[in-house]
Amino acid sequence: PTGEGNVLQFHIQGAAMQIARLTFSDPALAASKVIQQHLPEIEGKEYSRTAIDTFLTEQIRPYYLEQGNLRVKLGPPEVRLSGNPNQKLPERLPVFVPVTAGPVYQWKGAQWHGNSALSEIALSSLLGGKIGGAANGMEIEAGWDRIREQYGQKGYLDVKIDAAPTYDDAARTISYAVSIEEGPAYRFGKLVLTGISLEGERRLRQAWLIAPGGLFDKSVFEEFLTKLETHPTKIFGDLPVHYDGVGHWLQTELKDGTVDVLLDFKQ
Repeated sequence: PTGEGNVLQFHIQGAAMQIARLTFSDPALAASKVIQQHLPEIEGKEYSRTAIDTFLTEQIRPYYLEQGNLRVKLGPPEVRLSGNPNQKLPERLPVFVPVTAGPVYQWKGAQWHGNSALSEIALSSLLGGKIGGAANGMEIEAGWDRIREQYGQKGYLDVKIDAAPTYDDAARTISYAVSIEEGPAYRFGKLVLTGISLEGERRLRQAWLIAPGGLFDKSVFEEFLTKLETHPTKIFGDLPVHYDGVGHWLQTELKDGTVDVLLDFKQ
């Protein structure tokens, strides 16, 4: 869950071992009400290293990142058994997770290169973080997404963000050198529809908000998809339509700087 590569997971029938409890070397986790509320998601469940690693990544790691422990090390998990080793293994296994929290890093900001559509002030505001305050790792990760979303609203669908962190372990600070390749600002080309009736197509085109040649706003496209999935009456009105799902693609044409929206209604 935390890296790249292939994972081969085995399932063995007849070995119905469960996780009795999950404990940690850091007593702060035992004192955290939030963490304790999440433990039932893994305790009592079938023993699985993949499930444990996923739980650590999704529930435990954010606890440390939010406090500025950006280099926290979790695990590897250990099954710690007690009693006579010659006896049959228990069906419920206690799992211990060693934790090295590491230092709390302070936020030193980011230096931006290659940006023109968004100013350094705007980018820093979107990234978030208070200079001199604890570097909230979750806020930083969300900040990169906010920056990509802002570029998408301005038609920059091919933007590439290369953020290189610099850790100063002596001063316990972190900063980023951020290189941005914005690419072209795409304009809307056409709406290509398949699998829908003629009247349904007409209403779809009426509900679409970006005019041909207008600057493409990806947030408008995403909101349109949400309406199709959750509130289709906002688009089709009283027209009876039935579909199981909507395939959707953005087809960019670099030569003329346009993007077409393709929607396929699956019956």
